[in-house]
Amino acid sequence: MSHVCFLTDDLEAMRLYLAAKGIDVPTHSSRTRTGDLVFSVHDPDGTEVEFSQPQPASVEAQSAGKFLSPTRISDRLYHIGFLVGNTQRALDFYANILGFQEFWRGTSNPTQLSWINLRVPDGTDYVELMLYARLPATFGTSNHVALEVPDLAAAIAALQARSAFKSYGQSIAGHIGHNGKRQVSLFDPDGTRVELMEPNTADGKPVPSSTAPPPPPAHD
Repeated sequence: MSHVCFLTDDLEAMRLYLAAKGIDVPTHSSRTRTGDLVFSVHDPDGTEVEFSQPQPASVEAQSAGKFLSPTRISDRLYHIGFLVGNTQRALDFYANILGFQEFWRGTSNPTQLSWINLRVPDGTDYVELMLYARLPATFGTSNHVALEVPDLAAAIAALQARSAFKSYGQSIAGHIGHNGKRQVSLFDPDGTRVELMEPNTADGKPVPSSTAPPPPPAHD
């Protein structure tokens, strides 16, 4: 994964705030090719974290909504997941410094925590910390992007009806995840996972957070 980007309405205040918290920040922001202001830092695992302040005259602002395909499978980026090898350091960065709010913990192994979900301070988007004790051989299933769909069965049917599905070469079978939500995983040509997920649990009831301990730090 190249990087993750978060929007802010005051980029310079964010830069000064992070510097005051001991984060290594650039001396000034820069401007993207599309005209927005940005700067980047790195989280404790070395993942690049970009902060962007959209500008009214930027290419993206001027073209907003003009290139939305009517056949898009989703209208919303639901969350992103990325690998984390030191749980406490990641929480110190995302929760204690950036102010993300933890709202759920999950596991595929009852003896060890697998995921921590943290919501952005001013919205419903969230990041999913993919915890590990030993770095996986491949990143594509852990580093992922999740797209929200209101009806997973309808989304799968729409995908299967498309001509491109014939060359995809893999089945698309939905299931209920550990978080109780209907979901399905697709894989792009580079092997990166793209998750389609409904926003609510299948039975309408919340799944309790896991109380399993996090894995031991993968590095110091």
